Amino acid sequence: ELKAVTKKTVQSKAPVAKKAVAAAPKAKKVVKVSTRKAYTRPQFRRPHTYRKPATVKPSNNTKTIKDPMDAFRVVKYPLTTDMAMKKIEENNTLTFIVDSHANKTQIKKAIRKLYQVKTAKVNTLIRPDGLKKA
Repeated sequence: ELKAVTKKTVQSKAPVAKKAVAAAPKAKKVVKVSTRKAYTRPQFRRPHTYRKPATVKPSNNTKTIKDPMDAFRVVKYPLTTDMAMKKIEENNTLTFIVDSHANKTQIKKAIRKLYQVKTAKVNTLIRPDGLKKA
């Protein structure tokens, strides 16, 4: 048998469905309760957890790397104390404060480049305040 559906039967069923949905109680949220395992050892051992692998950083070889110890970094400034002035006059010796990581050959090349002076010998010492004197 086929039952003819009319507008009247469709309209009468619709409000009933809305009332049924409104009358249904709301579902409560389910919360999982887990118990912790008691530690039986005197020292705590950290459990192994997920460690994210390190991401690959882009290489820095995109441009030419200049020498970090250029002449302007090696020689900081000339020393102008009374003793330094006396050495300039009597011993023909210049005194500079230089980078503490610079060696004697780097100091020699930097003086040659900056002041166009041929250096005979370089003496260095670390002052009590931590600066290197050459």
